[in-house]
Amino acid sequence: DRALSANVPKHWFSHFYHLAACWNLVWLVVLGLNFSCLFGAGTVTKLLAALAHRNSLLALFCIQLHVTRRLYENYFVHKHSKEARMQLFGYVFGLIYYIFLPANFLREPLLKFKVTLEMIKSDRCNFDLGQNMEIFSSTFGPKHLFWFALFCFGNVMQYQSHQMLASLRKPKDEAEEGGKARYKIPTGIWFTYVSNPHYLAEVILYVAFISLAASWSKDTIHLMSMVVMNLLLSALLTHRWYKAEFKDYPKKRYAMF
Repeated sequence: DRALSANVPKHWFSHFYHLAACWNLVWLVVLGLNFSCLFGAGTVTKLLAALAHRNSLLALFCIQLHVTRRLYENYFVHKHSKEARMQLFGYVFGLIYYIFLPANFLREPLLKFKVTLEMIKSDRCNFDLGQNMEIFSSTFGPKHLFWFALFCFGNVMQYQSHQMLASLRKPKDEAEEGGKARYKIPTGIWFTYVSNPHYLAEVILYVAFISLAASWSKDTIHLMSMVVMNLLLSALLTHRWYKAEFKDYPKKRYAMF
């Protein structure tokens, strides 16, 4: 019971994105190194490995953009109140989640082809960034641009939603309430029909970057299911709190969908 009820400061949320940004970057470099050693591949196996690497690099690149943006938000957008806490269990789960997140996109390329130190020493690897980028540009089509645009849309939507929520809690509000946060009803275009557009945006950008990287599999379906269930539970609890806290809360708003 003590372990389940234990909590930590809410501002520790930034630890998730410190870890995710650094850990994902490591695997992005490792995968990029592998990809660079696929040039000159003449076998079907290596060509398939190149495609798997391209898809996984796209996925990890999108994850890197997302978690880096979230890290920025934790320092320059979010305003966690001094008394805000989160459960220790949720904190530990979040750390574990971001440790294993890149693994959902690494298994196929790393099983199909592994770079070795001997390959690098024998000049079999091509580290020309221009040639590496040709692989991406030559295989990009309208559907890829659509999914990337949707990924960017999800990030913008989430960022603007976080900005709106942060603007509702100002330092003077806490001073007037003796250090306690004073809550208000969020407004704005993204809050017109849902109470938690930042959660909806998270679902949108996940679907977008997984589709962009053509990485739908049992692993990513399980990942997506876990993300949706976790966000939906939080959205329902938040929506219920809004309705109980504010008697004039808009009745046409849904929790997340």
